[in-house]
Amino acid sequence: MVTLTYYMMFENIHDPHARTRALCEFGSQVTIDKSVAPKQYFRSGLEMLRMAAVYHEEGNLEPAFILYSKFITLFVEKLPAHPLYKSSEAAVVADNKKKLKLVFPIAEKLKKNLTEQYVVEENKRVIAEKKCQAELAEEKRRLEEIKEKQRIEEQAQADKLKQEAEERWLRAQEERYRNDEIQLLKNVHKDSENLSLGPLVDLGPESCLAGPEELAPFCNSTETSRPSTVKPSVPPRDLKKNLDANSSNASSPTTPPSVDRSTKPSVNHLTSIGSTDSSIYGLRTMMVPSQLSEKFLEIARANTAANIETCGILAGKLRQNNFHITHVLVPKQTGTSDTCTTLKEEELFDYIDSHDLITFGWIHTHPSQTAFLSSVDLHTHCSYQIMMPEAIAIVCSPKYNETGIFMLTPERGLPLISSCKEAGFHVHPKEPPLFQTCDHVQLVDDPNVIVADLRNI
Repeated sequence: MVTLTYYMMFENIHDPHARTRALCEFGSQVTIDKSVAPKQYFRSGLEMLRMAAVYHEEGNLEPAFILYSKFITLFVEKLPAHPLYKSSEAAVVADNKKKLKLVFPIAEKLKKNLTEQYVVEENKRVIAEKKCQAELAEEKRRLEEIKEKQRIEEQAQADKLKQEAEERWLRAQEERYRNDEIQLLKNVHKDSENLSLGPLVDLGPESCLAGPEELAPFCNSTETSRPSTVKPSVPPRDLKKNLDANSSNASSPTTPPSVDRSTKPSVNHLTSIGSTDSSIYGLRTMMVPSQLSEKFLEIARANTAANIETCGILAGKLRQNNFHITHVLVPKQTGTSDTCTTLKEEELFDYIDSHDLITFGWIHTHPSQTAFLSSVDLHTHCSYQIMMPEAIAIVCSPKYNETGIFMLTPERGLPLISSCKEAGFHVHPKEPPLFQTCDHVQLVDDPNVIVADLRNI
């Protein structure tokens, strides 16, 4: 009835008033089991108020408001519809009404405080989100700037490589043309030498008297027959403007892909301090002193020797969303080898109330059997677990040196046993299992755990 599984439910509700409404709606989700006597709900109501007060004092306003809301819903709307409500003790009902009058203003004030808290949290969230977006935008701009700078540098490198390739090509062309020119000049010079070194011809005596006019045809002939020297032109520097683009691109490095390494932090509302994921059922952790069983067995030694069961009540405090067993109360009782029945419950309740304790379950011995929950044990524990989902049943088997810490399986055992009307020892289906070892229990070293024996008071 008071399982606190609401913490993560309102994480994404940003509107403060919507969050408050959601919290109120959750607090009104209370159902009652008409097979459970009203007096058990009245007892549970007292412990709900104790838990709410602890949460309030510790500054955990949400769980405090939830429990106050459940208390109001339970006793204003739900329990009065119980078939046996009118047969409840008048003094108990009157005391409950007094507590309701005190709880109403507390719940209203908490509701107002929570709304104001949500407004502050939402403003902080908006500021944080804007800051985050600004940081992301700045990071994006910085990365783009780096990318652009890298692109420019790579383009400059590519242009440089292209220019160097062009210059190498031009130098090669110039060298080739110079070599061609030299070779041509050599060929011309060789032809000239061949002409000057031709065979002598006897021209006769008159030839020596020939004048320039007569030699002119020969001279002119020689002059005109000499090939003209053609100097190859040097190609202009921009001749190789159309170099193969592929070769240029192949020489330029590939631009690496840009990687955005920025991460956007999630902005979460911390709507609760307590953990709700400590067990597979979202139950709060139950701290059990490791010395508890040994101390209880010492109290039960005489009964164990006589093959009689002994039972006790587990009680303690709530601290920082964890339950701490601080007391084992051994009430007046009668027992057999396989049963145990408490007597004078009012004395037990007086002790619990006077020490401001919360009931967390029960413990009993199996003098001659192993540690398990019998059909009678299942029904006994059902009444505890209906009132508090975290309630545990510790079974000590001194003969087999076993200790088990059990609970009804919420999906199978609890609904089946709560609807079972049979009494005494009877058969229940074994599969799927009706009980299991608790996974929300943590053993702690606490030699100060108190075992209060109320049998002789």
